[in-house]
Amino acid sequence: MFAAFTDEQKALRGSVRESLAQLCPVGTVRAAWADRAVARDTCRGVADLGLLGVLVPEGAGGLGLDARDAVTLAYECGYVGLPGPFIDTAWVAAPALAQAGESASWLVRDLVAGTCWVSVRPPTSPFASDVDLADLVLVLEPGSAALYSPAAVSLVAEQGVDGARRPFRVTPAGAPLITLPGPSEAFDRGVLASAAFQLGLGRRMLDLALGYVKVREQFGRPVGSYQAVQHHLANVEVALAFAAPLAWRAACSLATGHPEASTHASMAHLRASGAATIAGRAALQVHGAIGYTTEHDLHLFLKRAWSMQRAWGDPHFHRRRIGAALDRYSDTKEYWDV
Repeated sequence: MFAAFTDEQKALRGSVRESLAQLCPVGTVRAAWADRAVARDTCRGVADLGLLGVLVPEGAGGLGLDARDAVTLAYECGYVGLPGPFIDTAWVAAPALAQAGESASWLVRDLVAGTCWVSVRPPTSPFASDVDLADLVLVLEPGSAALYSPAAVSLVAEQGVDGARRPFRVTPAGAPLITLPGPSEAFDRGVLASAAFQLGLGRRMLDLALGYVKVREQFGRPVGSYQAVQHHLANVEVALAFAAPLAWRAACSLATGHPEASTHASMAHLRASGAATIAGRAALQVHGAIGYTTEHDLHLFLKRAWSMQRAWGDPHFHRRRIGAALDRYSDTKEYWDV
């Protein structure tokens, strides 16, 4: 399988990276902890960039791209720690509703324009994030999906570790606005986007650590000159380098309708969440005591990685999912022969 990015995809990624750096500097992420209006304004800025319609067909008002084009955009959103239900709206709800046809075309246009946002409760969790920023709630179940107004669900706000990403316990309590069949592809899109987002978080934490060890001195030398510190950060680079190809492969599988796309998405999520965890631990260790303070920027990305590790299935779920797929193959069939 050839999974290299085209020049057009690289150009799109570079353009989005520059725009997100201006739209969502680290000060915006920090402000979103205390002021939800900041997160709403950031969401509107993302809509202005056109990112909400990236997976929506052109005929429905979107950009008509696929997961291969969009996966690096989710990565760049993770790198800046973008607040708000971006994955839920752009990766899950908008393409799922676009597949519903004319019955949901009016809603798809609103989603692409950013005048309507959706928070998604995946089938692996009773929680949805940022419901207070969303206009609708999409509840995914193993066999179906249903779109609800906030008045038709029971919401209980929970305390989360990441102040810019707030969890709510969601329980349907009324009639849905729209019912969609077969949500497995929508769930896989959320899994992949979460994986790419976590890779971006991991890279950001590594960059923060690298920047710090170059200027922080101990015993008259930058701490980055010590081999033990270099080894810690090299381990992070290796973890990210091994995780990224799995995300790119999963994007190709989803885009081409590969029969094992769900397995590939779980592989990507499992390895990406592990890489982000390694990045967070190493960055925290090399920062020393200052890394534990809320005044430092590291905790903004570290806590986002912690919260997202279980958002679209925890590591145990994805290991079981991968194991079940491997059990379908006998010793005479090579699993990696795609």
